[in-house]
Amino acid sequence: MQDTLLKERNFEEAIENFLITKGGYEKGNPEHLNRATALDEDTFLRFIKNT
Repeated sequence: MQDTLLKERNFEEAIENFLITKGGYEKGNPEHLNRATALDEDTFLRFIKNT
């Protein structure tokens, strides 16, 4: 089971790295997440204003 967890974690990190470095995404801060709306509201509003 441990090997599976390590492989999945590596896979998740690879996806995150790709999205941040080549996909135009930025890494969010979990502390900024509003769990009631499931949004980082500041990032969301910045996106709306810029588009």
